[in-house]
Amino acid sequence: MDVGTYKAIFRRSIQDVADVEAGEYLVLFNSEISRKVEVEVMLVDWASRPQIESFVMEERDNIIQLHQKPHTGRLLFMGDSITSGFCSSGNDNSFSRDVMDAYPFACQRGLDVEGIETSVDVLAFPGIRLVGEHGKKGAEAGMAVKSIHESAWMEENPWSFDEVVKGYGPAVAFIALASGPSSYEPALRQATLSLERSEIWQKAIHLHHVSTDGWCNVNETFDGLHPTVEGHEEIATKLVEWLQTTHILDFYSVTSEKN
Repeated sequence: MDVGTYKAIFRRSIQDVADVEAGEYLVLFNSEISRKVEVEVMLVDWASRPQIESFVMEERDNIIQLHQKPHTGRLLFMGDSITSGFCSSGNDNSFSRDVMDAYPFACQRGLDVEGIETSVDVLAFPGIRLVGEHGKKGAEAGMAVKSIHESAWMEENPWSFDEVVKGYGPAVAFIALASGPSSYEPALRQATLSLERSEIWQKAIHLHHVSTDGWCNVNETFDGLHPTVEGHEEIATKLVEWLQTTHILDFYSVTSEKN
């Protein structure tokens, strides 16, 4: 007898599953469950290709295909170690376990509570800047070079930086420009003013510059820079509030009257 839907997140760290051999079994549930269970397999490493041969279950169990959600807003988050949920090793719950504890997925969970259906893609790696430093020989540390053009699957799909964003077609792309000095802000404002005068820009994109000052204080970090789980949750809460204020995702609300 169905008594409701049981939602749980089964998570295995990258160290556990990075070298899974062919034919190896990963146990999702090993106890009697009388309720429906939803299994979601999520790829968190862009340089990997998951291959699932089969799901093995008891004879009395069965698999029910989930209905596709009609309107799902795709959110693309681009950043560095903060966006990817980087943390030092720790034994208490304040340390994030992986990117699922970082603010992008915390934001998704917060939007779900508000009745806004979204899916999340994250392009962020610890130690790799979003853009490189021009004029410095050997300093090709930009994400477009290190992460996009040199990923394991690039030989088959030689995407450019623009095509990555275009191909995923996100409803909203979030770019975390910096977590340190704000010296880039005058240049960003000037670039925004110039681009907004362009007819192509006006038709193609809407740009919002959001200051995150005060979204996370030093007490919600474990090293003065990288947020704890509570810090990521606080950032996500502020981001959800901002998204609701701007009404950017109203179309994807399951309670919206829009078609």
